[in-house]
Amino acid sequence: MRTFLAVGGYNAGTAELKEMLATAENREEFILTTVTFLRYYDFDGVALDFVYPDINDKPLMVLLLQVN
Repeated sequence: MRTFLAVGGYNAGTAELKEMLATAENREEFILTTVTFLRYYDFDGVALDFVYPDINDKPLMVLLLQVN
């Protein structure tokens, strides 16, 4: 069985995800803390569920997913 950390979703709304995406520093902090959490608890991955993003969120989401 595989376990994934789910982030976002219908009930989460969009405010917190928009704040996380807003700056490079916020995106980096999200990545670092998420990877640390995944490794510590031996998760297999993360599922990002950004419900109802607007047109301005798309480029920021791409930046989040492209970080090395």
